[in-house]
Amino acid sequence: MARYFVGYEKIIRTFGLPARPHRITSRIDTSAKSRSSEQEKDRTIQIFDPRYDKGDKLESQLAFAFRYEGINLEILAFLFRKTGEEEITAWLKREPRGKYARMAGFLYEFLTGKNLHVSDTPPVQSVKILDPEKYVTGTPVKNRRFHVENNLLGAPEFCPVIRLNQTTARAPEGRLKSELHELMKRVDSRLLERAAGYLYTKETRSSFKIEGERPTVERVSRFVSLLFRSQNVDQITEEWLTQIQNAIVEPRFSAKGIRKEQNWIGGSIGYHEYVDFVPPSPEDLPSLMSGWMAFSNRILRGGTLDFVVAKAAAASFGFVFLHPFMDGNGRIHRFLIHQMLSVNGLTPDGFVLPVSAVILSKKSDYLSTLEAFSRPLKAFVSFDPGNPSIPAEGNDPIYYRYFDATPQSNFLETAVRESVEKDLPREIDFLVKRDKVRERLDRTFDWKNDGSLDFMINLLVQNDGHLSKAKKEKFFSDLHPETVEEIEKIFADVFSGAKISPEEAIEDFDGSIGTKDGSPEIFRKRDFDLKP
Repeated sequence: MARYFVGYEKIIRTFGLPARPHRITSRIDTSAKSRSSEQEKDRTIQIFDPRYDKGDKLESQLAFAFRYEGINLEILAFLFRKTGEEEITAWLKREPRGKYARMAGFLYEFLTGKNLHVSDTPPVQSVKILDPEKYVTGTPVKNRRFHVENNLLGAPEFCPVIRLNQTTARAPEGRLKSELHELMKRVDSRLLERAAGYLYTKETRSSFKIEGERPTVERVSRFVSLLFRSQNVDQITEEWLTQIQNAIVEPRFSAKGIRKEQNWIGGSIGYHEYVDFVPPSPEDLPSLMSGWMAFSNRILRGGTLDFVVAKAAAASFGFVFLHPFMDGNGRIHRFLIHQMLSVNGLTPDGFVLPVSAVILSKKSDYLSTLEAFSRPLKAFVSFDPGNPSIPAEGNDPIYYRYFDATPQSNFLETAVRESVEKDLPREIDFLVKRDKVRERLDRTFDWKNDGSLDFMINLLVQNDGHLSKAKKEKFFSDLHPETVEEIEKIFADVFSGAKISPEEAIEDFDGSIGTKDGSPEIFRKRDFDLKP
């Protein structure tokens, strides 16, 4: 019995390519009687009987990979940088109408920018580069030289790939949009208006909290203003991104454009710094960002719900992988999600989905999604943060240009679906109950109109329906114990004993934000003239 690799794994090993492993590993097993497959964590292992072995030539391995393993632009880009011109030229001359030869010819020229010395393919039925049953595809463009339909999502400068799964294949955006609009029709317009303000602020604070930050009122105000304006911005430029960055970071971290130095993500143990992720070099960044902006602007100009969540994932996570600024990349990445969803019509005007709040509740899954890209790179990339003047090694632009965005697409699909189907209805229900609590407390105690009623409700929500002894003594020392007991009873009656998370009290729908000591501070939106 003998086992040996075929397809992409065979190509990687034969040519010593510094590519991340393909999601499918294929082997020929001389003892196998038929084809089979098994799942090993996030990798598929395919076993083939000897009939599938067509020899060691590169054209045989490419044909096998295209047919049984799909398209992996990263591996192909590393391969064609090293070899392939002579082999594919000979293959096309021998089989000018061959399906896989034509695909190889097109992909070689697409990924290298070089022209093969072959005549144009004779008239033949076109073949799609990506199988629409297996991939999220772009608008097909006919290539008459090789008679293929280029339905890749991007251009050579930036072109992630997204595989379809059972969730993505159903293209749920239309259904989600209908559910969202039906929910909004059932809600009183005045409550909906307050809910929108509440969610804009909550989304902002959740995005900062993911980064472990407690922003000032000024920075919250700026981010809310940006979110509100995002639905009217359908063109991304470096200047626009820089303005966003300047608006959301502390002034000392403001950028004048994309970074000119190497950055990294990691931490320290004692005096030792360690690196978890190294973005592309500043020399490669301009080309990558140019390709990324072209890719993202194509999504913004789409105006369609055709896999917009999956494409928004590729663009927004692609941004954070490029890490074009020294600070603020994560918040801009989540801002871009909202921009792309709203411009493409999933989110109604003047509204925002609590996506970052869902991400915050699934932070470990979110970090795993980021690590699905970064962890395999650690074997190839090195950087010494103690000597930042020494360039990083191994952070080849190919990794960031042609990555498989399927894990990121799957995560965002789940987050958006949960925000529409679970989180948003829960938030609106919370606001309805909060209205009822406010109305009953005001009617029962004839509360002064000084903001203290909303502050009291904040404190009750933060402490699961109870006013703590410390808060009572600090802010409501004049209330009798019987009064406090009645207030807590009214709260419990309305919320029916349901436990409310403290995060829901971070800001109320009137825009009141708790300061560091817990006292109310009135938040008002400010108008910042930020234009693309």
